[in-house]
Amino acid sequence: MKRGTTVSVLGEEGQALERVLVTRSYRLAHKEATCLGCGLCADVCPLRAVELRAGVVAAGRLASRPRPELQADKCSFCGECVVVCPSRSLELTVDGQPRLLVVEGGAFPTLLAEIAADTSRCQTDCGLACRAACPVEAVSVQVAGEESAPERILAVTFDTDKCFYCGKCDAACPVDAIATARPYGGRVEVNDSLCPEGCHACADACPSRAIAVGEIVDDRRGDRPMGEAAEPRRGDRPMGEAAEPCRGDRPVAPTGDRLLVDERSCFYCGACARVCPVEGALAVKRAQVRHSEVKSAAWTAALAKILSPELQARELENRARRRTKEAALGLLGLK
Repeated sequence: MKRGTTVSVLGEEGQALERVLVTRSYRLAHKEATCLGCGLCADVCPLRAVELRAGVVAAGRLASRPRPELQADKCSFCGECVVVCPSRSLELTVDGQPRLLVVEGGAFPTLLAEIAADTSRCQTDCGLACRAACPVEAVSVQVAGEESAPERILAVTFDTDKCFYCGKCDAACPVDAIATARPYGGRVEVNDSLCPEGCHACADACPSRAIAVGEIVDDRRGDRPMGEAAEPRRGDRPMGEAAEPCRGDRPVAPTGDRLLVDERSCFYCGACARVCPVEGALAVKRAQVRHSEVKSAAWTAALAKILSPELQARELENRARRRTKEAALGLLGLK
C-alpha cells in the first residue's frame, strides 16, 4: 500500500478504510453484524463518502438490510458518521485508539443517551421483564436466591456497547424502575392504505420490534387487539420527575388498519422507512437531537440532513433560544 493512500479492506466484522501516514494512521471500520441499515451515516457525510446499498424485500419480507459502503477515494476520516450512528456500528481509530476528531475539534457535539435503573423500586414477581424485553440482550439482572423465584433484585445493569436506548425495557417495567433518555426524538407517520398485502418489511427491519402488522404485544398488558389504547409510558425523564408532553412519548395507538407503531420503544433510526417498498406508506420524522452544546456551522448543516425539513426549524429555534438566554444571563452576571 502506498503511504498516504486510503484503501478499503474486508475483515471478519466488515469493511474498513485505512490510511497510513509517516506519523499517524487512520482506520474507519464498519461492523456489519450490528448495523441497522438506517442510513444516517450516508445522510450526514459531507463528502458523500458513504453510499447506502438498497435492502432487498422478497415476498413481503426483508431478505437483507440496506448496507453502507465506505468510499476510499472520498473519506477524510472526520468521524461525522460515527457520531450519528445509533448502534455504534462505525468506529474511527487514530494510531489504534478510538477518537472522534470532529468532536475534538469542536465541529460536532456528543449525542446524549442515558439509561438507569432504580433497583429500590424493583419487585421480584415481574419475571425480569426488562431483561426479557430487550431486543439485543443488553440488560443483565442480578438476583438474590434462585432466578426462577428471586428473593430480591440486587442490580440491573446495561451493556452500553449493545444498547441503542430504545426504551423497550423501560416500557416493559411494571413499576417504572427504569429511565431512558434517547438521543433522537420525533414521530412515525403511516399510511397503511398504501401497504402491499402481506408486506412485513418494516416490522422485520425494526431493531426494537416497535412495529407490528395486524396486532402488537404490549409489554405491560399482554396481547391487545389493534384499536385498544395502551397506557402511556413515562417518557424520557429521570425517575420520579414529571414528564412534559412529547410527540416521541405517545402511548401505543393504531396508525392505520393493519400497522401499529409503539413509539415508546422507537428510537427513530429510520431503518423501517429505508426498506418500505412503497413511497408515502411510512415516514420517520425526527424533530430533535439531544446533544452537548456546540456552536458550529458543520453541525447546523448536519442537522439539516438529520431532521425532517418541516421540523428542523423547531430544533434551530430551540438552540437560538438557549443561546439568547445564556447571553442574557451573562450580561446580568448570573452565568
